[in-house]
Amino acid sequence: MEDDQVESQAWCESVNAEALNDLVENEGVTAQPLPDSVVARLKEVTEKTLIDMAAADPDTARVHESFMAFRDQHKEWAAVSEKTFLAL
Repeated sequence: MEDDQVESQAWCESVNAEALNDLVENEGVTAQPLPDSVVARLKEVTEKTLIDMAAADPDTARVHESFMAFRDQHKEWAAVSEKTFLAL
């Protein structure tokens, strides 16, 4: 199962890069990050939605709590691994 996830992630990264390249080169798209204010608002809405969904269903709550614990633990690692690597 783990190999399937890694393969799927690699495939998504590959085809997304190809698609972005096609849009920029052939469709005149200018690719840029969303403004910080938009990202912040999306984060707020997402967090509220997830909390509301977790409050409505015990299974969803269990998954949400597990994911959030993982995310909090992973943030420290990502700050010294992926984030650093991607900034090069």
